[in-house]
Amino acid sequence: MRINPLIGKTLTAIYLSDDNESLKFEFTEGEPLIVGTEGDCCSYTWIENIENPEAVIGSPVLVAEGIPMPDATEPSTKIEYHDSIAFYGFKISTLKGTCTIDYRNNSNGYYGGSLVWPGDYGFDYSSGKVKGNWVKVA
Repeated sequence: MRINPLIGKTLTAIYLSDDNESLKFEFTEGEPLIVGTEGDCCSYTWIENIENPEAVIGSPVLVAEGIPMPDATEPSTKIEYHDSIAFYGFKISTLKGTCTIDYRNNSNGYYGGSLVWPGDYGFDYSSGKVKGNWVKVA
């Protein structure tokens, strides 16, 4: 299992693309890291919410891992059409606190989605896959 590229780095900012499909992490040192969403065949994946992002700014990342998410009780604020929604989570923890990224996938019920990190499946999101503009969340 590969170590997540956030581990040990100190975040200075987190951005969400205005199409809700990508995240950009900036650090005290080094190049920004861009993470995309990917839906399996015939599905769509997006970032629904980022909870408590300010808690991970300015302190080294200790934990960065996928977590189970309960089904949401509220409908999505990002898309109107819902066939079958799968709920996913990603946790980033520092000594200051924890940030949770809530991302979702809409499909016919047979497909899923994921966050795609540099090197996953041969994708490199730093090469400009982002279609929208960046909006700072922390």
